[in-house]
Amino acid sequence: MGLASYQKAINYSIDGSLNTGFFELPSFETLEISTEKISLLNHIVTKANAWIKYYENDSNKEHLIQSLETLRLADKFVDVIRFESTEQQSKLFWREQGAVLYMKAVEVCYLLNKSKEAYHFLERNKALLLLEDLTSEEAKEITNLPKKAAQREFNLKRAIYLSENSLQEADGTKQEFIALLKDTILESKYRYKQFVDSLSKAYPEYAKFKKKVDILSHDDLKANYLSDEKAVLHYILNDEQGYGLLTSADTTFLYRLENIPKLNWDIEVLIHRLSKGNSDRDLFNDLAHTVFQNLIPKNIYNEIKGKQLTIIPDYTLQRIPFEALVVDQTNPKYLLEEVEIGYVYSMSLLDQTKRTKRKPTKNLLGLAPVQFDNMGLADLNYSGDELRSITNVFDGDIFLNGNASKAHFFEQVGEHKIIHLSTHADIGDGENPWIAFSDSKMYLKEIYATKNQSDMVVLSACNTSNGTLKRGEGLMSLARGFFYSGAKSVVSSLWPVTDDTGQEIMINFYKNLGQGHSKYKALRKAKLDYLKTTEEAELKHPFYWASFVIIGDNTALTDGPHAYWKFLMIGTLVLLIIIFGPKLFKGWTFIPKTSMDLPKRKRSLN
Repeated sequence: MGLASYQKAINYSIDGSLNTGFFELPSFETLEISTEKISLLNHIVTKANAWIKYYENDSNKEHLIQSLETLRLADKFVDVIRFESTEQQSKLFWREQGAVLYMKAVEVCYLLNKSKEAYHFLERNKALLLLEDLTSEEAKEITNLPKKAAQREFNLKRAIYLSENSLQEADGTKQEFIALLKDTILESKYRYKQFVDSLSKAYPEYAKFKKKVDILSHDDLKANYLSDEKAVLHYILNDEQGYGLLTSADTTFLYRLENIPKLNWDIEVLIHRLSKGNSDRDLFNDLAHTVFQNLIPKNIYNEIKGKQLTIIPDYTLQRIPFEALVVDQTNPKYLLEEVEIGYVYSMSLLDQTKRTKRKPTKNLLGLAPVQFDNMGLADLNYSGDELRSITNVFDGDIFLNGNASKAHFFEQVGEHKIIHLSTHADIGDGENPWIAFSDSKMYLKEIYATKNQSDMVVLSACNTSNGTLKRGEGLMSLARGFFYSGAKSVVSSLWPVTDDTGQEIMINFYKNLGQGHSKYKALRKAKLDYLKTTEEAELKHPFYWASFVIIGDNTALTDGPHAYWKFLMIGTLVLLIIIFGPKLFKGWTFIPKTSMDLPKRKRSLN
């Protein structure tokens, strides 16, 4: 009876005269032209849930098949609604609605043993708006949008972000000024929409391509990102349910997380103990082992042990470093010691960022303000030495003390392969986190208003991976801001780091990169070296070494030792020529055959 009622609601939302049965679904084309899209989507999702209830009552898997077919349609339909939304807050709202849909879809896939299809819904549940924004940028390149038009679009969007940032930081300002800022934002959004609409009409291919937000297929995932030594671990989690999906070269395995309320509570306590550093080690180890067992069952652990693991976390899992989980309670051992770990927002986003063309003209940009007198922040006395040490491995442009200004950053941000900021940062109110320069703070929305060409951005500061959590999209962090503006990978922190230990790990990380190690391996090795060389037991607490994580592409930055040997051989050859050159070349005459020929060496007969 319930299904008949839901079907009747669907029919009425489309056309009051329709009388289709509850085994039928409207076509996607019908949904696209509907004038009641929001209520229609709600009816379709409710119908899918009703099929699940029927299955729970009689265990008939045909009901699950009907539910999955309904959810597939809802998945496509929610994109239509999101694309019709022009406001970012509206888009985020529909991402939250999508998160509910995708959890249900993964649940049905689990019950039907459809692990590969679950992968699609897990990917759809992660950072889709960020992927959409990057796809829009790629569309400009692929469709050869005129540079002047592309720059105009960016400038108009930039004006919105900067105005919104001004409004967000206008606490205590006169109401007249706040009203003026709001009017400016509305005007900027209107002008942007008008221009984008005109672009879509003038360049239909651009309009079409920017909406083509591709999810990396399961086959392409296995072909391009997996091997006998590499695996990927997806999660989806909310307050009531959770699942994990392991994909390796020879298996795709979907499993259910148990006792979710307790798991979420344990994760919150673990985050607290990780971020304090003074928590009892035994209590920490017990909890970290419990969380490990819940998130990574024994069969999954056996599959990932000794491999390079890419983790796509969800919900509260985005705030913990899996490296700090304890795999063995009797003889405490961290997951760091068994697995090489990196993180991505989604595999589809990783694939998109790898395709993006970058053309940096310089190598390293480093800024370390060291002192922050005008902002009332503590001095970071090790940060200058950190940057100087890094330039022993990667040459570049560094700005210290008063020269590490926001103006210098804005001038240089679009030119360098590596960006390293050694400074203070915090999440603020969560909506607009900031990072400090010598003269002022830079906020997340200001980062959105920049473009970079970076293979790697390193945020050697506190809480740069944290921010407000948006269901279905992720943390609104500084790290996300740099991905939005063009970065291929970001090194960021999950809690406040100490100046001295942070410097030690960071310098060794760069040394390892200079040796040709991948980013994941370079950071893992720096952490392991820290644990090996640190004698004080209390300083081995994960608070001191586990905060920094790598998100994104794992490609090495250099050719490594081969590059050093090349320079060494060239240097040795030059030295030999200087010392032995006169004797070596004595009696040799260079006789050009013609003025156009390169000099040729000929031995003299006398």
